[in-house]
Amino acid sequence: MASTDSNESAETDCIRIAFKTRHSPEFTEGTLCRYPDGGYTVTADKDIQGIAPGQYAIIYTPDRRICLGSGMISIPQGRKNRKRHGES
Repeated sequence: MASTDSNESAETDCIRIAFKTRHSPEFTEGTLCRYPDGGYTVTADKDIQGIAPGQYAIIYTPDRRICLGSGMISIPQGRKNRKRHGES
């Protein structure tokens, strides 16, 4: 995996994904990034309403055929004011 954004650290690995959250039966397209500190972020391509810390996101391959895993949604320390992946 390689960084897909020049604004991200050279050590940040990002991949394209589809994901679901508890409140929506539809898939959302986005990016999953892994950081050197062991943290991950999921960034949706479009704004999503109703997401809150404590809910879960289920991560799928972009073709939506394989579930890669899930994780609890939180506000990452030190990344609260980070720009969305791909924004200038």
